[in-house]
Amino acid sequence: MTKQKQTPAIYAFNKKPGDGAHHGVDSPYDAVVDELMRALDSGLDFDSGWYASKKEIESGRVARRGDVVWTSVSVSDDFDNEAVGEADFPFADLVGKDRDARMATIGTALDAARDKARDNQRDNEVATLYCIGRDEGAASRRWTFTFLRDMSMFGFAAPPGDYHHRWGWQEVDTYDEDDIEAFPSEIGKEAAAKIVEAIFSGDVDGAGDDGLVVDGWRVRYARE
Repeated sequence: MTKQKQTPAIYAFNKKPGDGAHHGVDSPYDAVVDELMRALDSGLDFDSGWYASKKEIESGRVARRGDVVWTSVSVSDDFDNEAVGEADFPFADLVGKDRDARMATIGTALDAARDKARDNQRDNEVATLYCIGRDEGAASRRWTFTFLRDMSMFGFAAPPGDYHHRWGWQEVDTYDEDDIEAFPSEIGKEAAAKIVEAIFSGDVDGAGDDGLVVDGWRVRYARE
């Protein structure tokens, strides 16, 4: 007689309906944390399933498989750029720890998973948004104008998502979806052309978080 393999017991994670976190998924609501503690104390494998953030466009997931705890974060944005990142750590890191210490370890892993998801999102995004404002120093975060670049290989007629309806400059004097050469009059034709050149050449991305100053305007890559 062939001996059948036994399926490992799985803790029945009691997932509540609705959002699981107010801001980042690394800081879930108490009800989610309570259930995570019960799952960890059970000694069984478990899977929290996806729980969403109320304020951020992201979802988190925590699971145990034997000696490893897996965390996953799924992110999206206004352009429907979706990506997933994962991070894991040994279950032994949680043994003998109190609630706060356990959640600190899980939160660190979720942070790492989110960072990976954001990197994957950036590498595969179909639209890149740039913010432009008068230069008031590297610490300035003034955002007056917006430029949207098509990064897809499909040549979409308009950006995906529900918030933007044309490529290029967004705040133009005369709105015409077909006039992709239109630019804000406050910036001026010459400066607008230099900014677009800096964006398409990669100089803005290469300048880092502080952005690049072009004719008195600070241009930065912006994460939606």
